[in-house]
Amino acid sequence: MQGMMGTDDPASASLARGLVVSGVGYLAVAAVVWNMPMWIAHKVVPKTAYDNNLNLSLFEAARVGGALIGLWLLATTVQNIVWFIITAMVAGGSESVFAATSKENRIALALDLFQVVFGLLLIFRSQWFARLVAK
Repeated sequence: MQGMMGTDDPASASLARGLVVSGVGYLAVAAVVWNMPMWIAHKVVPKTAYDNNLNLSLFEAARVGGALIGLWLLATTVQNIVWFIITAMVAGGSESVFAATSKENRIALALDLFQVVFGLLLIFRSQWFARLVAK
């Protein structure tokens, strides 16, 4: 029986399955990223009346600022993590991803993961940041 790519080779069939799974994963991530800015804007910016006035208190402005800082951290860091994942998929081979990477790359990945966690904390717990700033 032939695989998806028209060969009997199990390695190419496995590669084809991996490509399909990664393609579906990229589409799912793209859908989330496409909808995330408006979702965060609706969560962070207070509802206003339709009289075109926006009265922000210091606390609300600090919440928006914290969320924007978190978005900036995510935008600058996620690309490094995606690059690490792509290079790990390409150069994976039979050994572990972490065994194939150098010590400097592992440290950089740990720093990037910390920045992602901190960015998500600033986005989803922006009231914590606002209380800290508004004191």
